[in-house]
Amino acid sequence: MLYQTFVPSSQLSAAVRHFWVAEANAPFTTIGQRTVPRACPLLVIFETAPPQISLSSKKIVALPNAVLLLPRNNNTLTLPQEGGVKATGVELTPHGCIQLLGIDVTKNSSCFIDMEAYMGNCFTQLQEQIYAEELPVRKVEILSNFLINNQHIHTPAKNLSARTQEALHYILEQAGRMDVSEVAETCCTTLRNLQRDFKKAIGLSPKQFISLVRFNNAFRMMVKQPHQSLESISYECGYYDPSHLIKDFRKFMGVVPSHLKAKERKKIDLVMGMA
Repeated sequence: MLYQTFVPSSQLSAAVRHFWVAEANAPFTTIGQRTVPRACPLLVIFETAPPQISLSSKKIVALPNAVLLLPRNNNTLTLPQEGGVKATGVELTPHGCIQLLGIDVTKNSSCFIDMEAYMGNCFTQLQEQIYAEELPVRKVEILSNFLINNQHIHTPAKNLSARTQEALHYILEQAGRMDVSEVAETCCTTLRNLQRDFKKAIGLSPKQFISLVRFNNAFRMMVKQPHQSLESISYECGYYDPSHLIKDFRKFMGVVPSHLKAKERKKIDLVMGMA
C-alpha cells in the first residue's frame, strides 16, 4: 500500500492541514466499517470506484468520485472488492471549507457533498488533470494550485476572529491534550465567549472539538503502532486513563478497541486520509 503526505505551501497553511495520496490493492473485505469521526473536513478525489456509504436512513449509496466529507461523519464505508482504491485528498482546517471552497459546514446537515455537482466544470477539469498525472507530488501540486486560485473567490473564513483562529490552532497543535479552561486561558478569553465563537465558526462546541481531535490522534497511534498498549496510548494522548479512551471508542466507533480488525482497519482509514 502506498501512502504519502505533503505539507501545504505557506499560501494554504492557515486553511490546509496536509495533502495525501493513497493507493491500496484489492481484494478488500465486503464488511463495512465505520470511519473515524473527524474534527476537520476531508476532500477526496477517487481515481477508482469510490467506497459505498450507509446513511442514517439505512440507505447505501456510492460516494461521488470527488467528495467533501464533513466533520463528525462516522458513517459505515465499504471499499470495492475489485480494482483497489486510488485517491488524492486534503485535510482542511475547521474553517478551510468556507475559506477555500465557499462551503459553510455549520449550515450543512449532510455527511458529504458531491464536489463536481457543487462546483461544476471547474472541478471536473481538476479531476481530469489529477487523473492524467502519475507522480503523487504532481497530483498534489495540481490540487494545491486549484485551492490557491479558488480561495480568492471567497471571503476570508467568515471573518473568523484572531482569537478563534488562535484557539483552533492551539487545539490542533496540541492534539487535544487539554481541557476547555486551558484553551480559554491561553487565548485570553472567557469560556462563554469561546463557546459562542466555536459554535458560530465550526458548528461544534470547544469541548466537542477537543474530544474529536484527541480521539483522532489516539486512533492514528493505534493504526501506526498496533503493538503499543492501550494504557500507553491513552496517557500519551491526554486521556485521564484507558477507561476514558474506551468510552470515547464506544461513543465514536460503536465498539471497543479490541473489536477492530487491524488489517482492514488500516486499509480503509489510510485510504480515507487517516494518516
